[in-house]
Amino acid sequence: AMYGPVWRSLRRNLVQNMLSSNRLKEFGFARKSAMDKLIERIKSEARENEGLVWVLRNSRFAAFCVLLDMCFGVEMEEESIEKMDQMMTAILHTVDPKLHDYLPILTPLNSGERNRALKLRRDLVDFVVGFIEKRRKAIRNPGGSDETVSSFLYLDTLFNLRIIEGSETTPSDEDLVTLCSEFLNAGTDTTGAAIEWGIAELIANPGI
Repeated sequence: AMYGPVWRSLRRNLVQNMLSSNRLKEFGFARKSAMDKLIERIKSEARENEGLVWVLRNSRFAAFCVLLDMCFGVEMEEESIEKMDQMMTAILHTVDPKLHDYLPILTPLNSGERNRALKLRRDLVDFVVGFIEKRRKAIRNPGGSDETVSSFLYLDTLFNLRIIEGSETTPSDEDLVTLCSEFLNAGTDTTGAAIEWGIAELIANPGI
């Protein structure tokens, strides 16, 4: 596959600014907080369901919490976390390959689906832009009262990112929503599945 300057710029930004060992250590607090939430959710679910728990759902939630902290750095209510996850998941399901993607002649028959996807996208942008604005305000007022704000986030690297070298254009709010969504979606399911696998191994081999 051919990768252009946009892909290379975004990849370089992510690797250099977020995936270095030193940077990952800075987010240790986010991982600890997410694991505490995971343990509490599993315990609570086990009490309510006679020991039965939905491991993958809770693991996804924990992974999503870590990535949210790395991306936006603001404390969110559990309801807001779940709402954002549901919105992003709904969009992913909407853009899954459909029959008309392979047979364009059928496209006019799926206008309702396209309109639904556009509405989901607008709703997501409206919801996420609020958190983007919170971060902008926190950067402008570093001595503010919000003690939950991290010193450095993935979102910070995007505000003034020149995707094409030499260009004066920086990402718009809609671009920021897209880039943050990709960051969250790319890491949630893979990390959640890895946590689920680890828990399954602990159950199968309690002596380790």
